[in-house]
Amino acid sequence: MTHDCLHEEQIMGQSRAIERLDAELQYKKERLDELKADNKEMMKKMDTINDNLNDFISKSDTKDNELNNRLIKIETRQEEQEKATKNNREDFKLWLGIITVIFGALTIYFNYFH
Repeated sequence: MTHDCLHEEQIMGQSRAIERLDAELQYKKERLDELKADNKEMMKKMDTINDNLNDFISKSDTKDNELNNRLIKIETRQEEQEKATKNNREDFKLWLGIITVIFGALTIYFNYFH
C-alpha cells in the first residue's frame, strides 16, 4: 500500500506540474496573441508614417521644382533687363554721336557759310 501511495503522490505531483505548465502555456499563447495584435497595429502606424513621409517628400520635391522654375524665370528676366539696358546705352551713345555730328556740321555751316 505504501508503494501505491508513492505512485499516487508522484502522479498527483506530475498532474499539478502539467496543470501549471498548461496554465503557463495558455498565458504565453494569450500574450503572444496580444503581441501579434500590437505588432499589427504598430505596422499600420508605420505604414501611415511611411505614407505621410512619402507625401511630404513628394510635396517637397514639387515645391523645390516650383522654386527652381521661379528662380529661372527671375534670372531670365534679369538677363533680359540687362540686355535691354545695354542696348539702350548703345542706342543713346549712337544718338549722342549723331547729334554731336549734326551740331558740328551746323556749327561749321553757320560759321563758314553764313
